Amino acid sequence: MITDPIIEELHQVREQFAARFNYDVAAMVAYLREQQQKEKDHPFVSFAQPCSETEQAATDVTHKRAA
Repeated sequence: MITDPIIEELHQVREQFAARFNYDVAAMVAYLREQQQKEKDHPFVSFAQPCSETEQAATDVTHKRAA
């Protein structure tokens, strides 16, 4: 099996992060949400395509029919 050093580093960082919170998922999420609030004015990239009002209305109708 070929080992990728980038993937190995990713696993190591993930393990260290989880250990920092004693593997408590709720504590990790709370920490990440807190960090996100601190960075709320930081710009981010969205790859979502803006849609027109007509497209949005058609999507809403489709979702209502499916329900």
